[in-house]
Amino acid sequence: MNVFDFMTRKVVTVAPETPVIAVAKLLVERRLSAVPVTDPQGRVLGIISEGDLMRRPEIGTETHAPWWFRAFAAPDTLAKRFVKSHGLVATDVMTRGVVTIALDASLAEAAELMEQYRVKRLPVTQEDRLIGVIARADLVRALVAAPPPAAGADDDAAVRERLEDAFERERWVPFDGVAATVVGHTAHLWGSVPSDEQRKAVELLARGVPGVEAVKNHLTVEPGEVRGPLLLP
Repeated sequence: MNVFDFMTRKVVTVAPETPVIAVAKLLVERRLSAVPVTDPQGRVLGIISEGDLMRRPEIGTETHAPWWFRAFAAPDTLAKRFVKSHGLVATDVMTRGVVTIALDASLAEAAELMEQYRVKRLPVTQEDRLIGVIARADLVRALVAAPPPAAGADDDAAVRERLEDAFERERWVPFDGVAATVVGHTAHLWGSVPSDEQRKAVELLARGVPGVEAVKNHLTVEPGEVRGPLLLP
């Protein structure tokens, strides 16, 4: 699944010269939490979120920098802070340097960018023009729409091999601490792990392996380093 499949296509935008009060009314009336700022060609110049409109003199919430900051900060820095809270049009208050994502990017890429830059939404662009927005809520919709893992037609040996490969890919699975047997497409997990969190994580990992239809978790929790070979029953 990729961004195109779940993005919002009809995006409300504002022009750079849109008055701040008009942007605020738009957010309230359309029940939006943010709106992109675009030029006449549809290129993203910035984005205005509710957070950009929180600190305003009209409602007595503007930020007053402490005296030591005013004493040592560069004049341009103080000027930018003033424009941010007192700006009259969209280009004054918008957040610049907006992180965007390509139309054909995967949902995994979208999730990584949201986490990395701590944002709730990403403008989707094609040839530098805005064509949609992908938000956290869209990733939740994707989770609901995702089909369940298909039950594999492979024999138990093939499923076990796939399961062991999954263990090797995840560095947090204790080396020589976990092993599995597969009987009738049911994975039996054996061995010990250092914590309850890892015990649960290993089970979830096993449930996501194609061909695994059920999991029996026999893992024990033994805090500390896991050593020694496993003896399977």
